[in-house]
Amino acid sequence: MIRAFGVALGVATTRPIVGVFLAFRKLTPHEFFGTAFWLGFTITFLAAEAWIDYTGHERTVAPSADTATPGV
Repeated sequence: MIRAFGVALGVATTRPIVGVFLAFRKLTPHEFFGTAFWLGFTITFLAAEAWIDYTGHERTVAPSADTATPGV
């Protein structure tokens, strides 16, 4: 679900990238539109993967012999 949401946000990320290309480059939209889409979707996908990696590893500590309750 997080990956799908990250890819869906790619459209929202693409818009500012297109704006930057239009403002600072002397290219036509036909020349940079594909690049802007790849950048937008890749950035959000990598951000989603980083979030999954950051939150996906729950660290559990196995009970040691010292803390185990005898007879249970």
